[in-house]
Amino acid sequence: MSEAAAKKRSSQRDGKGGPGDTLDGVAPKVALKLMKDMLLFRRFEEKAAEAYAIGKIGGFCHLHTGQEGSAAGTIGALREDDYVSSVVVRPRMRLTMSCDHRVVDGATGARFLQTLRAMLEEPAAILI
Repeated sequence: MSEAAAKKRSSQRDGKGGPGDTLDGVAPKVALKLMKDMLLFRRFEEKAAEAYAIGKIGGFCHLHTGQEGSAAGTIGALREDDYVSSVVVRPRMRLTMSCDHRVVDGATGARFLQTLRAMLEEPAAILI
């Protein structure tokens, strides 16, 4: 790298927010906004956890603490004319089964797991 290129690169990282100043491709103003958003999201998660702990939120409260960067980056990339209608988060549970293949056929085991999955996803269907 030439001395001029090194000097230019160094001046881009001086943190003064000049026109050519970037932090790994992100302008300082954008980086600051993302950090503020991530902090806001983290505080919201903490308050939700507190409310759940003292019983103000009933049922199950699935928190995403530690994933603020994904949320800030995704929402930050939206334009004014973009819409977010809903976000679906589904906790997953892996179902596995081990059996003696001489006694239980693989297809039978797969059907059992599919039936179990259906029952877990729709418990009311068990009563019908």
